[in-house]
This record gives sequence, C-alpha cells and structure tokens, in this order.
Amino acid sequence: MTPVSWLYPVSAHSDYYLEGQRGEVLPVTPHNLWAEVQANPDRSDSWYLSSGFRSMRRDDLVWIYSAGVHQFICALGTVVRLEQDGHGDWHAILIWDVKATRALQKQPIARSDFGQIPQHPQRANPVAAKYLDRWLARHGVQHSAGDEQPVSVDDARRRVLAEIVQRQGQTQFRKQLLSNYGGRCCATGEAAEAVLEAAHIAPFLGTKSNRPSNGLLLRADIHTLFDLHLIAIDARGRWAVSSQLDGTSYAALRGKKPRAPKADPPSRADLARHFTTFHP
Repeated sequence: MTPVSWLYPVSAHSDYYLEGQRGEVLPVTPHNLWAEVQANPDRSDSWYLSSGFRSMRRDDLVWIYSAGVHQFICALGTVVRLEQDGHGDWHAILIWDVKATRALQKQPIARSDFGQIPQHPQRANPVAAKYLDRWLARHGVQHSAGDEQPVSVDDARRRVLAEIVQRQGQTQFRKQLLSNYGGRCCATGEAAEAVLEAAHIAPFLGTKSNRPSNGLLLRADIHTLFDLHLIAIDARGRWAVSSQLDGTSYAALRGKKPRAPKADPPSRADLARHFTTFHP
C-alpha cells in the first residue's frame, strides 16, 4: 500500500509545543523545528491528532505546514505508530525525514504551490498529493509501505530507525529508565546503550503507561523473553526463569536480584500481575 500524505498545520500560537534538549517548552516555529531535527535526527516525536487517527497508518507521511505568517511546508516525518493516551487522545509517533526536512529548510513549499489550506491534520487532497509526490521525486526522496521492500538506502534507514524506535520505547520513558538504572540492564548489567530497551511491566495502554515505576531497563533479548513471560520477577523480588530456558545462558539469572534503580522502583503490584502469566 502506497503511503498517504497528510498535512499537519502548526503555528507559534497553537497549544502544541516542542520539547527542547533541556526539557524546555518551545513554540512550534520553523526555526525551532529545524533546530530540533538537526540536533536530534533519530529522535521520535509524539504529535497530537485532533482528526485523521482512524485512517492514518504506519509509514504514512506527515508534512508539517507552518500556518500564520509563513504558510509553507517546513518539515516531513514518517509515522512509526499511532497510540492513544489515558485521556483517549490519539497521537502519531513520527521520525523525521532528515534529507527532506533539510531540503525544506533551504526552500519551503509555499501554500500557493500545492493549493491546500489545512485547518487540522488531514489528508492531502489529490492536487496537493500529486504535487508532493513530484517534490519527493525531484529531491530523490523515496518511501515505501511497511509490507514492501525498501526502495533506497535512505528508505531502508528510515525503516530500521522506525523498528528501533518501536523496540526501544518512547524517548522520554527510555531516557528516564536509562538515568534511573545508570545506563545498565537491570538483569545482565549490560551497558551498551544501543541494545537497552524500555520494557513495560503492565501492558502499554497509552502514554499514561510510560511512568518509570511501570518500566524496566532491559537488554533487547531479555526484553523479548520478559514480554513472552519466560522471565519474570517473583514475589521475593528475584528473577524467575522458565524451565523452557533450561540449558541456556538465561538460566543463570534464576534466583538473582534485579539491579535496583536509584529512583522510581518498579511497582510491586505491576510485577505481581505480570508474574501471574509467567510460564514456569
């Protein structure tokens, strides 16, 4: 399925804001957005959806339209996933197309070029969609849907980044767990940050699930086994390892204590609920 182009209007006076590198609140201006993409090219961002969440799909393209005095498209992101928070609001998790956004920084797409005036997140109309497709082709930016083969090195890189974002977890959630656990897996002590993931203890039910006490910092393979309920933390606060893993290196974890975080210890109630589905 070919990715769909969406237009997302923003302005410096909207309720939406950007989070700076130091956690500061920044207005959504082209300059601030370009600076954030440049400084954090692989970061995922959560964008509120007032509309479109029922038909938007992973790998769709979101073109950021700066309304107000500018009236031009200034950035391009790819949808990694859609999620609903505890208030029932929907968000698109985006990773930025750095190549396209740099091109848009040099020469934004004026509204007069593609014709559509978006009032809320909405699909590009046929005329605008055709123009945006031609723009992508002119700038050598290619995208394919998730069930298709990547069509370029850049496309493959975006796909890999999207998969990593999905596995590693929400940026702020993972960042907090990395800090709490001193950048080490709480099961193995692994310190290679690239393979450390933010694991939810209770199932993910929106951004409200991203509280540090509902998380464990785990090496990727341990995270997989934890989600499969082959590894858990028992009532004594020690690692339980399924008999299915006997004869493997993972069996050595049995009975050991997890690494304790310096803040936000994991919820005992969440650990107890997770343990109820452990496979002995």
